[in-house]
Amino acid sequence: MNQINKEDKELLYKALCGYLLYKLKVSIINNELGEIKKIDTLTGCQCFDEDEIWIYTPKNEWLIEEVKPILRPLSDLTKEITHNGKVITPIRELFKMIDKSDYVDWYHFLDVELDECLKAANTQIDDEWNFCLRLDHPKNGNENSLTLSVTSHNICLFDNLNCEEMRIMNERDLFEYLKSLHFDLDDLIEENLAIDINTLNTND
Repeated sequence: MNQINKEDKELLYKALCGYLLYKLKVSIINNELGEIKKIDTLTGCQCFDEDEIWIYTPKNEWLIEEVKPILRPLSDLTKEITHNGKVITPIRELFKMIDKSDYVDWYHFLDVELDECLKAANTQIDDEWNFCLRLDHPKNGNENSLTLSVTSHNICLFDNLNCEEMRIMNERDLFEYLKSLHFDLDDLIEENLAIDINTLNTND
């Protein structure tokens, strides 16, 4: 059984609840893999000092200390991954989801489709925590470019020419999309509370 303290247990519980709609798999203490179907808490148990948190998979139920979620590190944002049988680059898919009204002045001058701009866009890592997609304007090149920047707690669109951040109105939808792809948004992998999917044989 994984030895985790109360704070880590609460962090893991809150994080797992956010993935309930997205068929998240967990690695179980007996080395089985299972999909989370339900999470429940048992409060006021006289046999334990703390509340019990139970994770239900199709075959059994487990204490939260006995499972580790299988998640993607944010570094996978700029890589090709397979999801539902389709090969995608997540950060490019994020950009497609942003409402064009959030960057209408920039987009108004496009003379090619957004997909064409995305094909030519550069993905990069500014530092260990900041994963970016830079789109150069098809007419003005890198003199007028947008950068989509993603961290575990923030998604922003930056106008490089005017040095200003553009507000993304549907940021919550973008984070939900990242959850649907099983991205680690709570640093669980770093805290040894989750398993990096890239260390396993499964990719979806």
